[in-house]
Amino acid sequence: MDGIYWTRSARERVWSTYRAMLATSPVAMQEGRIQTRNGETCVFTCGPPQAAPLVLLHGGNVNSAMWLRSLPTWSKHFRVHAVDVIGDPGFSAPTRPPCRTDEHALWLEEVFSSLKMERAHIVGASFGGWIALDFATRRPGAVDRLVLLAPAGVVRVSTAATIQIATLMLMGAWGRDRALLRLFGLVDTSLTEDQQSFLAFCGVVQRNALSRLEVPAPIADEQLGRLSARTLAVLGGRDIPFSSDAAGRRLRELCPTATVQTIPDAGHALVDPTDLVQEFLSR
Repeated sequence: MDGIYWTRSARERVWSTYRAMLATSPVAMQEGRIQTRNGETCVFTCGPPQAAPLVLLHGGNVNSAMWLRSLPTWSKHFRVHAVDVIGDPGFSAPTRPPCRTDEHALWLEEVFSSLKMERAHIVGASFGGWIALDFATRRPGAVDRLVLLAPAGVVRVSTAATIQIATLMLMGAWGRDRALLRLFGLVDTSLTEDQQSFLAFCGVVQRNALSRLEVPAPIADEQLGRLSARTLAVLGGRDIPFSSDAAGRRLRELCPTATVQTIPDAGHALVDPTDLVQEFLSR
């Protein structure tokens, strides 16, 4: 093993594919490295230096390439910092702290400090949504507005979905491709060029890296009730890993500052959230 990768060559395959995706970015970005308690963290920055800061936290087992389609819009209005989350197949350290601790919040706090941000908007997707939500409840003064895209950590992952995905993963290349489509809720939809490119990268990750095995448990009622940031939670009505009905119900009951919006035909990979997020953050 080489960190989270099966071999050094496997790591290079993932990184070279990631570099190729970054080269297609419609917005010029500055690549920076931050030293944290959990190792080096890579951050891609764009947008006006004096604009309000916006931190992006991608989903698990992917990296900041998932934000490329949204950067042209968001970087017009915000100083965007796309963070490669530790433990995922980006350029940050392969460290994977236990989700039951406050290590991810402490890590993100150090990222904020290094970027000289006292307060910022945060957009988090899936696993990144859990990090963002956990951080917002532990460090309420550091978060202005919060956007959660199909977040983990609100309800438990579906056991049936876990078995279904695991079974498909054992069926060779066809099964792995089908598992990705099922996981993201894209089985019955025609894929755009961007989606095809992103799924191809996810396939490279599957073949060359060890996926995250730990899914965050639901954040406790008491902690979730401490959420004070104005929040938009966007859920997919066809989300396989997490029940959008249960997640929406829990957020509405415990988080009075949260607005929940469900997109009925979307899966765990939501339709392009760019304009929806922009409207909420600029409101």
